[in-house]
Amino acid sequence: MIVYANHTNSIILTKKTTKNDSDFDVSKQNNNYANYTIYIDDKADLLSDFEEKELEKTMQTICNYGHAIFVSISENPYHDTEDYARSYYDNLLGNASGVIFLVDMDERYIYIYSNGQIYDTITTAYANTITDNVYTYASDGDYFTCAKEAFGQIVTLLEGRKIAQPMKYISNALLAIALALMINYSHLTRYVSFFPSILLLPCHSLLQYGHWRYHRS
Repeated sequence: MIVYANHTNSIILTKKTTKNDSDFDVSKQNNNYANYTIYIDDKADLLSDFEEKELEKTMQTICNYGHAIFVSISENPYHDTEDYARSYYDNLLGNASGVIFLVDMDERYIYIYSNGQIYDTITTAYANTITDNVYTYASDGDYFTCAKEAFGQIVTLLEGRKIAQPMKYISNALLAIALALMINYSHLTRYVSFFPSILLLPCHSLLQYGHWRYHRS
């Protein structure tokens, strides 16, 4: 089934997102997908009704493996995106298999959290890779494409296929460069007074270039 939160008259899911209250009121439900459910809770109102329907189509395949959840928020009472995602998931589904994609407009972060059987595939490392791959859409204000691409890559992994991991390759390349610099450091030490930029400039560039991948929104 699919559950739309605070949206449309067909299905309404009301959730109080505080640390002390996790009550849900599901008034109607339809669209059964295997034994799992699609939840779309666009609190920040980032998607149009049409975009929600289109996003549902991408999320459907995930229901062969677990629940699929999209959530957007404009205020985060936890002031931590990971804490909010975990709490929302635990309150809604407990230990059931599923994955949540959260767009946190308050903290300006996107986050993926998975549990149960799905976590065997959508590990923390892959979740980070996916957010690295799609955060630029959120930066441009295209939240629909950001969510659609994120769920699309989740589907790709669940079906046993591969996704692009450019940040992994860049990180590996930078690590190789760093190791090469360290190995050759002893050979260059006696020439530092003559060629200081040989050592200092690459290291500075390495630190600056390697940091930006963690900005996911």
